[in-house]
Amino acid sequence: MHTSHLVFYARRGPSTRRRLGCTVPKKVGIAVRRNQIKRWIREAFRAWREELPEGCVMVVNAKRSAAGIGYGDVASAFAKIAERLKREGLSL
Repeated sequence: MHTSHLVFYARRGPSTRRRLGCTVPKKVGIAVRRNQIKRWIREAFRAWREELPEGCVMVVNAKRSAAGIGYGDVASAFAKIAERLKREGLSL
């Protein structure tokens, strides 16, 4: 699943814990900006964790266009993805 700035990969994991991995490539910007985007991704995951299905293992990759986003964009992307995962479920 993807939004205009982020790509989400999700599947069911071996346990019931919800887990997150994220990558932000150097093409997004300098280290300070990349780390800020990673912090926002982790914070949005914490905020929407309970809305995700149990056992959800998610990897979020930032696109080059993520250089101009803010926390609100990341949080709204997680809201959309959480809703879609609830509606469609996870693959095995």
